[in-house]
Amino acid sequence: MSTAKVIEFKPREGRVANLDDGYTRISNDLLEKIISFPFTLRQQNLLLSIARKTYGYNKKIDWIGNKQLSELTGYPETRCSTIKNELIKMNVLVTKGREVGINKNLNEWKVDITQTSKTFTKSVKKTFTKTVNHSLPKEVNTKDNTTKDNKDNTPISPKGENLAQELLNYYNQSRNARCQDFSPFIKALNKYSLDEIKLVIDWFDATGKAKAKPQSICRMTRFDGYLSDAITWHGSQKNYKAVIELFNDICGEKLGFVDEITPKRIEKIDNIIKAVSKKNSDVLAAIGMYFEILMDISTDLDICNPRTNWTMNFDNIMTVEKLDNTRSKFMKLQGEHQ
Repeated sequence: MSTAKVIEFKPREGRVANLDDGYTRISNDLLEKIISFPFTLRQQNLLLSIARKTYGYNKKIDWIGNKQLSELTGYPETRCSTIKNELIKMNVLVTKGREVGINKNLNEWKVDITQTSKTFTKSVKKTFTKTVNHSLPKEVNTKDNTTKDNKDNTPISPKGENLAQELLNYYNQSRNARCQDFSPFIKALNKYSLDEIKLVIDWFDATGKAKAKPQSICRMTRFDGYLSDAITWHGSQKNYKAVIELFNDICGEKLGFVDEITPKRIEKIDNIIKAVSKKNSDVLAAIGMYFEILMDISTDLDICNPRTNWTMNFDNIMTVEKLDNTRSKFMKLQGEHQ
């Protein structure tokens, strides 16, 4: 009588990280800077990908195609290109021709204040506790200690002329203009700061008044009102950019990424903010929740229907009607699952 021999098979081990398989040399200072710097998740992932493709091959800088970055991050190539350009503008990345690498002068890195990085999990759909901060930018100071008498009698300094010329150049570049007289800006500089005047120039441009000449912009009897409106506009821009960043993070890969803030999109965002603020203290969290729910309950046919030529995108989901329909559909689905 034969006895069956039992053969034991060892369970397959999962993949274990091992230095023998390769490693990337990165300084502790740089690693700690990456950890503490307020990157968005996508920015941090792309930066680490570039570190892998440079330091991982003992190079400081190298040509790295968007396809390589896409393979590492899982992001579309076009999105990788956009994020890479963001990091270049922040002085986090440096370029040399077509090559790119990490800027090791860490004190030169600049925070992109327009970025809002938030992660919305399933729990966000149930609780909203934070309050949106609508504070005005601290850098703008409208306090004026200059009286009419000493203002009119103050001689123009070379520094004042240089600042006025800088403002004229700023105006011309933003409008592709060729104005040569900087005297209106000298008048404005007697009472307002360089940054305040630039803010008003930007506000004129953004509100459809780009053709306004320096004389009109620097009209002192109205400039204080211009500045007040410009400050309010500047604060609103942060919300608009934050909403678009949320859309790109949550919906961008399926619905297409959005970069441009147009007047029509501003109007749409304002309407959505007004609608969600009636029931939620944290407006951005509520909008993020809307984007997440929309992605959760939308089928492929909902997103793109060849029969009707319908394609879901930022512009057609940013309506109060779509918001209400999504909310109703979600509540109905919740009721069916209870």
